[in-house]
Amino acid sequence: YGRLFAFVLVLSLPAMACRRPPADGAAAGGPPGAPVKIGVAIDSGTSEDEARKALVLAGLREAARSLQGRVADDPDRTDFGDRAEFRLVESRVRGEDREQLLRVLAEEGCALVCGIGQGYAEAAAKVAKDHPGQRFAVIDAVIDTASDSGRASLSSAAASNICFVSFAEAEGSFLAGALAGLVAMEKPGAKVGFMGGMDDAATHRYEAGFIAGAASVNAALRRPGMILVQYCGRDARALEDPAMASAIAQDMYRAGAEIVYHDAGASSAGLFAVAGSQGKLAIGADLDQGYAETRRGAGNATSEAAFAILSSMEKRLDRAVLLLAREAVETGTVRSGVRILGLAEGGMGLAVNEANRARLEPYSERLEMLAASVSAGGIRVPADDSQATQFLKDLR
Repeated sequence: YGRLFAFVLVLSLPAMACRRPPADGAAAGGPPGAPVKIGVAIDSGTSEDEARKALVLAGLREAARSLQGRVADDPDRTDFGDRAEFRLVESRVRGEDREQLLRVLAEEGCALVCGIGQGYAEAAAKVAKDHPGQRFAVIDAVIDTASDSGRASLSSAAASNICFVSFAEAEGSFLAGALAGLVAMEKPGAKVGFMGGMDDAATHRYEAGFIAGAASVNAALRRPGMILVQYCGRDARALEDPAMASAIAQDMYRAGAEIVYHDAGASSAGLFAVAGSQGKLAIGADLDQGYAETRRGAGNATSEAAFAILSSMEKRLDRAVLLLAREAVETGTVRSGVRILGLAEGGMGLAVNEANRARLEPYSERLEMLAASVSAGGIRVPADDSQATQFLKDLR
């Protein structure tokens, strides 16, 4: 009977192992009980990179707090336990070492390796192929999607060990438009403006969301000619042309715009400079550009430009990092393929910092209500020109 019991016990061990939740280290491919390692690579060198880094680091610290982990080499010495270990590495040569950074993180045994920005997509594909047992993610990836608030998927990506995280820019732009519309209501007859960089489908998602948000809160903006729209160009050079953006901004403010929102990349420096010099307002895109402007220097022009940025439509990189970290630690893997974070997922928002917190307070309640309505499906945000046109018709 003793030998029979031992034989049955041996046969049952595999089934027992399958039912038992894996230990943290084992789930990530490391030794049992070892912390799950998660590495994040990010570019550095510009004030915009600093703004992104601040957001990513905030996400890592929150992940460490909620998952009982620690952030390696953190100046704040974030340490809540040894269940997970997070590491942030920076490119020192303007992204030319992206592949090297990802390889270092993978070879150090990170269960999840993340790159921040579309620039890491090609490098991640190469490194992921060489490390099929590990998971990779590109956060803020550029994804060609159908015109349904950017909510589509790429079946080709789902078969790999890479997760692509993008953001519903139209939904974030809707909030930017609502903020602009509320500001314009304070000055009868005031217009609002949208400045695009490259005239392509991706930028038109920003435009469509902005128009819908502005018109939703301000009936005066539903009339033709009250929302000004102009693009810097038709190719990538439009994203590096501050002089063109400056000329467009001057025209818009001269035509009666009180506040201008953009998706013009580095060209936006021209917009912010004009807004600052004329005492007008602007709304940044993708990251906290008000924070970025304050980091450029202490010159008067910089101070004026920073103050002119009332807020920015912000892609919540911290939220993306937190969600992926939770999935990696709690399940032992990260689902591959494409995921798009919108307002419902907490992936979009308007940047709030110490400089603009009080200025945004009069609008915060209304903006929160609108965000809740979009999240619940009560408002369907348009994501292209035809949908925006229909949205305005329905409002009228």
